[in-house]
Parts: sequence; C-alpha cells; structure tokens
Amino acid sequence: MKYFHRKAASFFNIAVLVFASTLVFSQKSHAQFFDFVRAIPQNDSTGAPLAGGNTTFADGSAFVPDTDVARSSKWAWRSSQGIGGILSSLGPTSSTPPSNTKELVTTVSGLKPNTPYTVKVLYWESSNWGVRAGLTYANGTRTNAWFDTNSTAVVSADLLPWKTLPSIWSESGRTLYAGSLGTATANANGQVKVFVHDLPSADSNTRTWYQGVAIAEVIAAAPHVVDTASAGTHFSRGVHAQALADITIDRGEYWVGIPKALEVARGAAIRGVATGIAAELYDWRVRNGQARPPTLQFLRYSRDFDAELFMGVNMRGFVQPNPAGGFLYYDTNATSLATAAADWVRYVNHIVPTYRQGDSITNSRDAAILNSLTWSSTVPGDSFDTLLNSAEPAVPQVKYWEIGNEPTVGTTAYNVSNSYTLTATIYYPRYKAITQAMKAENPNVKVGPTIIDGSREGSQLTSIASDLSCPIDFVAYHPYERMGQLTDPTQLTRYLGSVWSRQSQFLNGIKQVLSDNGRDPSATEYAATEVNVSYWDTNDTEKEARMAHALGTVETVFTHARLGLVASHYWIWPAHRYDGTEYPSFKAFQNLRDHMGDTLVSTYAFQDIRLYITRDSRTGELAVWILNFSNDQDSTVQLKLQNLPTVQSATLLRLQDVTAKTTLFSSNLASDMPGGPSAHVDWTSTDMTGQNVSDMSLNLPAATISLLVIEPGVGSLKPTFVDQTGEKHFGVTFEGLPHASDVRYNLWSSDDLVTWEVVGEAEPGEVSITDNRPANASTHRFYRVEAVNQ
Repeated sequence: MKYFHRKAASFFNIAVLVFASTLVFSQKSHAQFFDFVRAIPQNDSTGAPLAGGNTTFADGSAFVPDTDVARSSKWAWRSSQGIGGILSSLGPTSSTPPSNTKELVTTVSGLKPNTPYTVKVLYWESSNWGVRAGLTYANGTRTNAWFDTNSTAVVSADLLPWKTLPSIWSESGRTLYAGSLGTATANANGQVKVFVHDLPSADSNTRTWYQGVAIAEVIAAAPHVVDTASAGTHFSRGVHAQALADITIDRGEYWVGIPKALEVARGAAIRGVATGIAAELYDWRVRNGQARPPTLQFLRYSRDFDAELFMGVNMRGFVQPNPAGGFLYYDTNATSLATAAADWVRYVNHIVPTYRQGDSITNSRDAAILNSLTWSSTVPGDSFDTLLNSAEPAVPQVKYWEIGNEPTVGTTAYNVSNSYTLTATIYYPRYKAITQAMKAENPNVKVGPTIIDGSREGSQLTSIASDLSCPIDFVAYHPYERMGQLTDPTQLTRYLGSVWSRQSQFLNGIKQVLSDNGRDPSATEYAATEVNVSYWDTNDTEKEARMAHALGTVETVFTHARLGLVASHYWIWPAHRYDGTEYPSFKAFQNLRDHMGDTLVSTYAFQDIRLYITRDSRTGELAVWILNFSNDQDSTVQLKLQNLPTVQSATLLRLQDVTAKTTLFSSNLASDMPGGPSAHVDWTSTDMTGQNVSDMSLNLPAATISLLVIEPGVGSLKPTFVDQTGEKHFGVTFEGLPHASDVRYNLWSSDDLVTWEVVGEAEPGEVSITDNRPANASTHRFYRVEAVNQ
C-alpha cells in the first residue's frame, strides 16, 4: 500500500512508502540445444543430384551410393528408411556382411564462423549395430571411435535437448542413438565436418545405418535479460489439470484421492466422468449398475473448483454383468452409442441449466432422459441428485467431449470378456455417427478423438481426418513418458532435460497426420488428457514419490504451456489415493495452482537449469520458476529483470528435502512403500521484500524447484483536489498494477495512522480515487491505496 499525508488545503506534506523493484539471479550461460542435420548424399544411386546433399566420400572422389545390393566400396542409400533416408553399410539381407566401405564426410553448413559447437553422430541401432565417426579425417584407416550401445559416449537420441529435432526416435524395432564426438570449431565458411566409417565384420549384424548429425552451439556465459513489461504469450490454465475417476463411493480413493486431486485442480481443468479406458464401457445413465458419483457430481466439481470439465464418450458399447464374472458387451451398435451421447449432451448443456428439483418437466424428451437415470441404490450413501436444488449456484456447461479412448487398447483390464479394439475401418463410422449426433444436439460443443499418439494410432486419426466432414475440434492424446524405468541419476538428469524434445515430437506427429490429410493443424486444439513423466504404472509407487518425478512433472506442465495445449491432465493421484501422502509432485501442483499464472513472459535453459517467468493476467503477479535437474550439482543463475513494477512483496519458495541435501531420490513415501511413511520434501519460504530483486545471484541447490513470487504494488500516490458540487474533496492519482485485469482499488483514510476506513474505490483500469468526504482545512488525513483481487 502507498501512503501520503495531507495537512491543509493549501499545501501537502507527502510521505510515500516505496518498495524496492529489482530481482537478480546469477547464471552462467544460455541454453545448449541441438539441431538435427540429416545426412544426404549428393547423388542418389542413379547419379541424379539430391536436394540438400551434404555427404560425399571423404577422399574427395565422386560418391554415387549403391542400391540395395551387397557392398563393395560404396554405401547403400535407403531413402525409405529412418528419417528421410539412411546410408547403410549393408545390402538387403542379413547374409551380406559389411566389407570395404569407404570413409564418408558430412559437411554441416550455415554455422557461425570460428564458433565452437558440440557435435554428435546419429545412427540407428538394432542388435550389434553401430557407427565409426570422428571430427578428423582418418584417411580410410578406420581409426576414429566406434560407437554402439556399449559405449559410454552414446545415449538414445531422445535424451538430447533439441531445438530442431528428428521426427521419430524409433521405427520397426530400431532406435536412434547419438554418439558424442566432442567439440569442433566452425571454419571461416561456417562449416563443421563429420567423418563416418563402418566396422568390417563377418557378422552381418555388425552394420551401420548412418542417419546424420546433432550439433549445438557452445554459448558463452551471459545473464538472461528479461523485459517484465512485455506482453508475453498467453497459455491455458488447464495445463496443470488433473484426471479424476468415477471410483465407487465405498472405496478409499473416493474419500481421499479425489478430494486431493480436486484441491490442486482448482482454477485449471479436470477429466471425468469415467476416465481412461473405463469410458469405453460406461453407460452414463445407469452408472453400469454401480454406486459411482454420476455426471451431476462432476458438474458440481467443475463449478466448485472453477475447473474446466473434459468428458469422455463411450464408442465401443454398453456392458452387463457376465455370469462367469466381470462384464460382457451386450450392445455395441453405433446408433445406440450415438443416441446415448446426444442425450448426454442434452442433459448436461440443456436439462441441468433449465430445470431445478421440483420443477415440472413438460418436454417429453427431457422427461424421458431424466426418467432413464438410475443414480441411487441400496449401497449406503448412494443417493445422488439428478437436478440441482433451487438454492445452489448454476454449474458450467461442458465444452470439451472426448470421443472414445485409445482405440488400440482393449477393455480386458476392466474384466470385459468380449473386449475388442477399434481398427481404422471400425473407428471411422462410429466416430462420425457419434459426433454428428452430438453436434446436431448442440453445435457449440467441441468434439475430438482420444488417441495414444500419432504413431501408434495414426491410421485411426487418418481415417477421420481424411473426411473433412468429420468434426475434429481438438485432438486428445496421451504422451506418456518412461522416466520410471530409470534408476541412474545421470540418466535421470538427461531425461529431465529432454522432456521438451519428446513432448514436442508427440504433438508434431499428430499435427503431421492432420496436415497430410488436408487439415490446418493450427486450426485444431490439442489436449494431453493423460500424461505422466514416469509412466502410468508408477502411480502410488516410490517412483512417483520422489523429487525427480516432481521436477519432470513441472517441466512437462511448462512444456505444454509453451506448446499451446488447452489442457494437460496428470494421470493420476497426485497424492496417495488412500492415505493422502502429499508427494513432491502434489506439493509442486499446489504452487502451480497458486502461482503459475497464464502468461509466459520468458523461458531460459542452460545445461541442467530450466527457468520460466510467468505473469497472472488477473493480478499482475510475476513468478520466476527455476528447475535444477542435476542430482548433485548446485548452480547459480543470474537474471536481470527490467521494467519491474513497484514491488509490494517478494518471496522465495523452494521445494527441497528439509531433512538433508536434496537429491533426485528425495521423497515423501506413503505407509505402504518401502521405507515409508516419510515426509522429507516440502516448500521452504524466505521473505525477500525490500531486497533488490533485479540483479542478484541466487544459489540453486541440486534437484530442487525454486520459485520467486513477486507481488506488484501500486505506484507512488499523488495528491489532488476534486471539486464536487462546490465542495472540495481530497483525491489521489496513482499508477495502477500493470497487466492486472481483475483488480479494483480501495482508498483508505486515517487521521492518526491507527484507525483506517475505506472512503472510496476505483474499478480496474482507473487510476484515481476521490475521498467521498469533503476536505476540511482544520484536519489532516493520511491515505493509502489497496489493490484487491476481484
């Protein structure tokens, strides 16, 4: 708050309380991200020049690659393999071992002259495959290093942090790997040369599939300078969403897991009613005969937690109990499913907003839908409303409707004995029938397919994308990662640093399918409605309970913000579903909820550090998020924040082990986990109000999340007189909070700096307030302005 003192009508004695407006971090350098350069021979096997040719024989002789025949001195150009083609040291069969291939050189151009670059060779691996490569010409003697999966200098290519990335990491059982060649300085023409050879062997499995080069500029240390007044890029608050489940009310998850998930989903998004593959056997009208929270309960969740609700529509069939146990599909007719989906849309977006309990239902269709609902049973507590009561607030309408779930995954996990999957041929007419029925009921709803990714289920996506009459308002996909398979801290650190690369590739693959089928990818929205950096099966295991998982989860959230997703739903249970243990990821979600905002002002990356500056467009609050992926190396970061608003307060929060030095394995363990229960990881808080927060070095302990929250304050108050109907009134003018659309201002007055009262107010955007009491020359008054979130 700002103060000034008015003593008499003729002069002012102004006292202004001003807060410091600087922040500093000390960091060593900018990011080091790799560009993918594909190795392309200058000629194909017919001698015709290839566009972008950059690879020749290293001795300067003409290089015309062979076709797929047994090798002599040549390589084979296999244009249909790898990423746009690979150079192979073998012929077409496993009976043609490598022999006498000549050394190649790939020239990477367009670099900064006389500048150092980190260089890696890219090759495909299956069994004993590898590549021989180096930064110096070996004169055909094969003295450069051989790289295969036994080499310590080799990592899978998806673990590199990419800027321009390969389109795929694997194909047909082969994996793309990168071998480290060290550092090379670009010549005066801005070129780096990479020399490649194979390993002659009688074993035909010891072959080389050479793909290209990964190259990244080595950038000198420099502070990251940020203009905090810049407009930034808006992102959806739904990127830190939660997936829910319609767990039966007699299970612990309903009483513990669901409330915990809702707690951190506030202001973001939730997924329900039935989630995941459960949607593919769910009948929303009768809840499959089980005591589950019905649709209206999820609508109330959406209202009470201000969270956008994503709904999942059944496109496989309705089940009934199987006398032998489990369930059986008894109706898989597309017309039945389309009718049920259209009725669901009508119930959610028409019936619930229109009627309240006790109302007379005069519309016959509405009455029939309501009469079809069985939302109570003899189970204790299972008596749910079908309509809102007359006194409670309205619930939001549902905009996003997912159609089906992972069509190549069966429903056997839910004990459906006649489970089946959806080929593209089956998928297409079902999707079209269901979405057309839903759009006919309400053309404003958004519908979209729910797939794993564009690689595994590209044919299903293609089947509907190729029919431009099929509505695809958004694509929901499930970009699960596999960090849970790792135990080595070095591998974990690399994995965390490459989340952006893998998540970008997931999304790019889907966009490519849409583009290939004549659709504009930028006209479609995208939602990762199931995502987990460690994998879905790590839920409620010690792998989910560790700090590495929290770091990967936060990095995924910011990645999805950068990629422009409308939602990203964490799968599942951010706290232990039964005993409520708050994992480090749960702790992280709490502050993502409270301090992530909705505008990305700046991103920064270097080595194992990732930094994101965000702003909340409602309040103007700035937040600086810094992730240190290293298991044992502390770091420092230097960040110069320019054009900061007046700083009302500054607080440094840090998610870390409060009992010992933090590592990637620091954890909060539930009672059913080895070593549990434990609660080692929590947020610490340091008040930095009054310190210079624009140019300072901040230590970043290993494996921690640091968060600097900067709350802006009102600028200096300037006194003024206002004439109102012949009376003089005191007033103030001031600089309002920048980029704050949802803040109003109260003018407080006091005669003694002890007792205060509100004497005026201003709406957002206004920068002056007048005291509603007349000025009195015989008294003096103090004023302060308070910014209040609406």
